[in-house]
Amino acid sequence: RSPGNPRAPRLLFPVMIMGGPNNQYQQILECMLLARALGRSLVLPPILSWNAGGHKPARTVPFAETFDVASVDDFVKTASIADVGDIGGALATRGKVATHPQKLKIVCRMARLACGSGPSVCPCDGAEPVRPKPLFRNSPRCRSAGRRSGAYARCLAERWKTKRVLSVALWHTPLDLFGRGGAANVLAAAAALRRAPRVRRWANTTRERLF
Repeated sequence: RSPGNPRAPRLLFPVMIMGGPNNQYQQILECMLLARALGRSLVLPPILSWNAGGHKPARTVPFAETFDVASVDDFVKTASIADVGDIGGALATRGKVATHPQKLKIVCRMARLACGSGPSVCPCDGAEPVRPKPLFRNSPRCRSAGRRSGAYARCLAERWKTKRVLSVALWHTPLDLFGRGGAANVLAAAAALRRAPRVRRWANTTRERLF
């Protein structure tokens, strides 16, 4: 379905702006849980190479070269980056998220997404730095909503339910959003987020040669 189609599925776009591959793995895992709770399709983001210190441009790798798309799709419906279109608008955050505008630009360029001004998710060259806002704010009326079922997360995100593309940056949120009872879902998401078939074949071949 094209982005202009009013019946196009609602998407959740993970904005990967926290550290290296291990941190990005955690962010994807958290977005898988949130996308499933909100009934949104998870946009498969490009993966950024580790760029400690920021002295060299980060390299980007397509999601499918790193993780098993079919396996992730068994846990939560997925969407291609080509389905996103313009993700201009505020960036929803939860947890202590650090922002790196240069990394954000790389993600946007890799995905060929339209940039904007002001609080745009994708900053244009010369635009003001991105200032994410904690859009998933705590709400007194959400306190009684069940966390394990995802009702609490849905309550917090209710104001954004008509937004076709919801861009989010999450950090250490599973316990906060889903409680201790959500551990089984976290483990299921972790099992689904496995390495791409090509990577597994390479690992098996290497193991056989070494051992």
